[in-house]
Amino acid sequence: DTRATKLVTRVIEIATRLREQTDWGNYTSSYCSAVLGRLADEHGCDWHDTRIAVIGRSTTCLSMLKELVEQHKVPSERITFIHKGSRRDGQIKKMRKLIPKGHKIRVESYEDSAVLAAVQECDLVVYGIDQRHAVLDGRRLKECLGGKPKHRIIVDFNSFGSTVHLDEVPGLTLWDIDRIEEEVGHYARELCGRPAFQQVVEMVENDVEQCAGALLDQFRSFSDAKAELAAASENVEPVAV
Repeated sequence: DTRATKLVTRVIEIATRLREQTDWGNYTSSYCSAVLGRLADEHGCDWHDTRIAVIGRSTTCLSMLKELVEQHKVPSERITFIHKGSRRDGQIKKMRKLIPKGHKIRVESYEDSAVLAAVQECDLVVYGIDQRHAVLDGRRLKECLGGKPKHRIIVDFNSFGSTVHLDEVPGLTLWDIDRIEEEVGHYARELCGRPAFQQVVEMVENDVEQCAGALLDQFRSFSDAKAELAAASENVEPVAV
C-alpha cells in the first residue's frame, strides 16, 4: 500500500530529525553502551587504559567494537578481536576495519589456545558467541595464571553460557546474561529518573504530538481521495461498443 509506505517513511524521517535537532540524540544508548556504562560505574573502568578482547563475529560484537572505538575512543591497539570464519565475510571485514592497529586473530574454535592467551592478557573480555557448550574453563585459566590474583572482568552475552568454574579464579568478575539484563535495567531506570532526561522527553512528546496530527491529516486526505475516486468510478456510465 503506497499510503502505508509513505506514512512509515515519514515517521522515520521525523524520528531522525528529532534525534539530530533535539537533545533526544544525546540519550540514544545502545545495549552495549549501557553495559559499558554500568561496568564503569561498578568497577571504575577507564577504557583508554584497559586491554580488551572481543570474542565472536555476532552483531553484538560489532556493536561493542563500534561503541569502544567510536564512542569511548579506545585506541585500537588495545583491542584484540578474535573470530571464526573467513576474513572475506562482510561483517568480519567491517569489524576488522574498526581496529586498524588492533590484534585480529582468526581461530578454528573458541577453545583454541590463542583465545585462552587473550583472556590471560586482557582486563575486559567480551564473549558474543552463540554456542551451547562452554568454551572457557576457569580451572584451566587458573592453572595458566599460576594462581596469581588479577582484577579481570568477563562479560558473556551468550544465553547458553560460554564459561564454567570461573568462581575458582581469583580476582575475576563474571557478568553472565542474567547479570547483564539486571544491569541494563538499572541503567535504564537511572536514566529515566534524570530531570534533564524527563525535560527532553516532554519536549519530544510535544513535537511528536504535533507531527502525529499532521501525519493523521495527511493519511485522512489519502483515504478521502481514495473514497471519492471509488464513488466517482461507480457513477461512470459504461461505454457502448
